[in-house]
Amino acid sequence: MVGMKNKTTGMVVIALIIMCILLYFSSLQKKFGTVDFTSKYKLMAPIELAGFEQGEGWQGNFTYDNGKVQEGNTSIIFSSWYGKENTISRQKQFTIEGYKKGYLSVFIKNKEQLNAITSFLLVLKNENAQEKTFVFSKLATGWNRIEISLPDWKKITSLTLSINSKPEQITEINLDRLWLEKNDEYKEDLDTQSKASSLRSIGERVYYFSASNEEVNYSFNQIQPFKKGVVSVSVIPEHANKLSLALNGTVAHLSIANPHECILTNDKNVSVKKKLTKTSFENNIYVFIKATALSSKIKFSLSNNGVDFEDCGEIETEGKTSTKLFLDGSYLIDSYSFEY
Repeated sequence: MVGMKNKTTGMVVIALIIMCILLYFSSLQKKFGTVDFTSKYKLMAPIELAGFEQGEGWQGNFTYDNGKVQEGNTSIIFSSWYGKENTISRQKQFTIEGYKKGYLSVFIKNKEQLNAITSFLLVLKNENAQEKTFVFSKLATGWNRIEISLPDWKKITSLTLSINSKPEQITEINLDRLWLEKNDEYKEDLDTQSKASSLRSIGERVYYFSASNEEVNYSFNQIQPFKKGVVSVSVIPEHANKLSLALNGTVAHLSIANPHECILTNDKNVSVKKKLTKTSFENNIYVFIKATALSSKIKFSLSNNGVDFEDCGEIETEGKTSTKLFLDGSYLIDSYSFEY
């Protein structure tokens, strides 16, 4: 009995040793990955019904505006004068099977313009001449992202928008994007409380799109906090203001106002400013921002091609926190990668 007990104890000790060895080597294994939105979400690409750009074939009374825009080059200024209904339309066929939700991006300048609206409608028509009318009444000043529930149709063949004002007033709004989404599984990669995100199709490519007139923060669900490692994010600023990448209590700040400058800060209120000579943070140019954790320091670097990185400086840190991306404005997020 004693011999059996000793044998059992020995086996337990050996199992514990093996478990410790496995845990040790598991801790030494690196974690790495790449999330490329342009390929990952190709099968759930949104349908862009309208970007309200020149060349889309809109008919009616409107003007193009390149000042108040979140996506693309222009929006459409859509107005009604003194109670006279204004209608614009576009004839184009879209196959929408499998798509249940749509969204319309609209900007309203102020309360005066908002209060002057008596009706604002979207009418969709299918190949069988059936119509679906959406009445938009819950509007606010600033940017509105209006959700619509799609009918169970195979195709959309025409889009019509109508607006009317009070008899003695003028109202004017900006129409910027109308798109359809299959689902919101893309939100599993970048977590945010904001409604600013969507997928966006440009040609054959699909991007994670963030559009907001205030700062939005995103967490990378696949990246755990780490002390040594590297994370890189690739974006295209489109109508951007500021971008910040945060790691372990440090933040790299980029701004359209100073596109050739990188500012690093930490939670001890230390600031490091660096002039960039080879790279820049500008609209419509690819930007790759990289953060390299070296235990007590974080080193940031920038690239416009993903190959040649320019040093943005390094800054001391004592933390170990999640990686976050802060975006103010409109951005196409292409991909991100990590290794630690």
